[in-house]
Amino acid sequence: MLSGIQNVRQTAIQLLNFGLVLSTAFMMWKGLSVLTNSPSPIVVVLSGSMEPAFQRGDLLFLRNTQPTLNVGEIVVYQVKDKDIPIVHRVVRQFGEGSEAKLLTKGDNNIADDTELYARGQDYLDRDDVVGSVFGYIPFVGYVTILLSEHPWLKTVIDGDYSTSGFGSSTSAYGSGDTYVGNVGNPWGSNMVEVSASEASNYKYVMQVTGQNTEDWTVVFWNKYGPDGKMDGWYGYSALSFTLSPGDTKYVAFDEDTQGGFGAAQGSSLPTGSSGGYACTWGEFDFGSTANNDWSGFDVSAIQAQDNDMSVQGMQICDALGSTCSSMTADAAEVDNAYTSAETDEGGIGGNLSAGPVRLAVVIDYSG
Repeated sequence: MLSGIQNVRQTAIQLLNFGLVLSTAFMMWKGLSVLTNSPSPIVVVLSGSMEPAFQRGDLLFLRNTQPTLNVGEIVVYQVKDKDIPIVHRVVRQFGEGSEAKLLTKGDNNIADDTELYARGQDYLDRDDVVGSVFGYIPFVGYVTILLSEHPWLKTVIDGDYSTSGFGSSTSAYGSGDTYVGNVGNPWGSNMVEVSASEASNYKYVMQVTGQNTEDWTVVFWNKYGPDGKMDGWYGYSALSFTLSPGDTKYVAFDEDTQGGFGAAQGSSLPTGSSGGYACTWGEFDFGSTANNDWSGFDVSAIQAQDNDMSVQGMQICDALGSTCSSMTADAAEVDNAYTSAETDEGGIGGNLSAGPVRLAVVIDYSG
């Protein structure tokens, strides 16, 4: 009973904090709008049309307090029936004062903006301009572009992540190398394939793409198999799919999930003499309860090399950071990854503090 009350109280506090953040941001935005007389006082450069003056991802500060604009000013204007404002330079002016007609052009464009204006409009009026640029910060807005072009990278602000598709969680036990986390009930239901539009709703997500030119099979497993032994990679499959050339797949994982995956050309993964998957592995640990909810990942060729089998190329990167683990075919190039020579070493790969994780995987990686 007490635990239930505490959970409700904690949820209420999180919602209040979330509401406070939103209201504060809204008030700051409205304050800037009033101060600058612009409905959009801050914008992000989305294209390279203003290079070299501004680069894609630059954060621009606008003001719209001056009654007239001059040739040479960089302005942001809005076109009727178009949602995205355009950042270009005033190159010609016809008339005087606030009634002047304006012609704009991107510094990096050959032609002027006539084709970008609304149908039947040859020039801009002063009212079309939402502000002129008076300052900027390089590349700070690039995260906005990334989230727009790659929506799976988004994370939930209030921490209320989806568990849709997962089975029930299993109790953790053990410690160290023999720690057993959540393997899902039924076994393997702690990982599920999701669509691109659903991916951002989950806390732990892996995007799987490839440089492969043929169909490859990708198989995921828990570290501990359904028999409760540390043998999840001995023919078991919690999730599998075919990755055709050009495909992009998304996999979501539940809390406290430890396991791995392998990928190989054809319809199945190669196995060694003892029956274990003998290919390049991607290993993962999401939200480990035993490790203060930290997560980790690495690429490993140990099983393939120990069984004298082919080593496939693979890369795993923290898409929200900069850490990667990779190797090319036959372990020709190895970066922050395991080969048989590092079997007894620790700390290789990525170690991520508690929180949402977005991993970008490239199958058949060749550099």
